[in-house]
Amino acid sequence: LYTKKHYEATSENNIKTLQIQFEVKEKEDKIQQLEYAKDISELQAKEEYQQKIIWRLSAAIAFILVIASLFLFYRQARQRQKYHDISLTDYLTNCPNRRGIMRAAEAKLGEGKMTIAIVDLDYFKKVNDHFGHDVGDLVLIAFAKAAKETLCNDHQFGRYGGEEWLFALNTVDERIIRDIFNRLAISFAKHCSNIEDFPSDTKITFSAGASVSGSLKSTLDVLIKHADKLLYKAKENGRNQVVVD
Repeated sequence: LYTKKHYEATSENNIKTLQIQFEVKEKEDKIQQLEYAKDISELQAKEEYQQKIIWRLSAAIAFILVIASLFLFYRQARQRQKYHDISLTDYLTNCPNRRGIMRAAEAKLGEGKMTIAIVDLDYFKKVNDHFGHDVGDLVLIAFAKAAKETLCNDHQFGRYGGEEWLFALNTVDERIIRDIFNRLAISFAKHCSNIEDFPSDTKITFSAGASVSGSLKSTLDVLIKHADKLLYKAKENGRNQVVVD
């Protein structure tokens, strides 16, 4: 029995069978290794794809956050500028208010010689008393429109308070100063004639005191005080006139 078993185990057919089985097993192992390698490659590819997706999403989110931050910053800057402009603008006439024109006049005075003029509408209280404050507001708006049309970019004006206006003129020539206010008076009358409920035969004028800067009048405060004195002088002399000094 032992000899028979030994013969069967060492027979050529059995050896070939074992070789075939070994080769098959070896091929199966290689196939399995290849499948493992393929699975690993697919996993790596999936991982790389997921990493790319995550990176793209992260980049997109970062881009959106940057855009949102810039938009918010721009909006806040616009709001700050808006509030700053509002703080320097008269709500009724949409021209510089007292703070705005004072700041502009101070800056213009630093550039060189100039003229500060204070303008007051004559008998404006009577306009409010006879025709109402609504008409009075329209008269103030008409004056602001006339001033904007009359003045060039070198000159500035603003509502100083009530019916008073402050002008910062980039000139010290009396002839030019008087010409500016003469044209302003004509334009003001034209705009007032377009106001409803304001009689066309009612004439409203203004008085002005114009203080020209010089060695003794070199600060804005001194110029304004002197212009105010000249304004009262114009009113004492009968109104509807400009006093320049």
